[in-house]
Amino acid sequence: SLLWGLQAPSLRLPMWQTALAGGLAGIATQLAAGNPAACARALPMGAVCCTCYVNLLSRASPDGDLDSVAAPARFLCAGASASMATILTHVATRANFWVPGQSLYMGLAGAVARTVPAMAIEMCSIDVVKSALMERDQKVTPPVLIFAGGAAGFISQT
Repeated sequence: SLLWGLQAPSLRLPMWQTALAGGLAGIATQLAAGNPAACARALPMGAVCCTCYVNLLSRASPDGDLDSVAAPARFLCAGASASMATILTHVATRANFWVPGQSLYMGLAGAVARTVPAMAIEMCSIDVVKSALMERDQKVTPPVLIFAGGAAGFISQT
């Protein structure tokens, strides 16, 4: 299927499930941080970020295996995805509450500076922890993914 004019890569999950998983992860992060008001923005931001990340990883992989992408390339893909998601959702949020005479881009630099580094570290860390567990003969199961997500959240917030 086509997504934003790009051929969707061969994934373990359909693209809509990838987007939904990213959006729900964004909501869970905001709820865990005690910020339920940010959940309205977290769903689209997580969905865009996760979808872009998977697309960029598929293009960074020489053999199509997303797990074979090296950590530095993962970090760059995660940073680019987080940047794109932050820009799109920031501008969309500002457009909903736009005041004539104010720029839609007001506060964008601060939003990018606050959000992108933590999101890039977290997304890259999830994959690195998951890969480390898989090398120790762990299968990718919900508990493994929850552990990887928790470890990544801890890593990105310290």
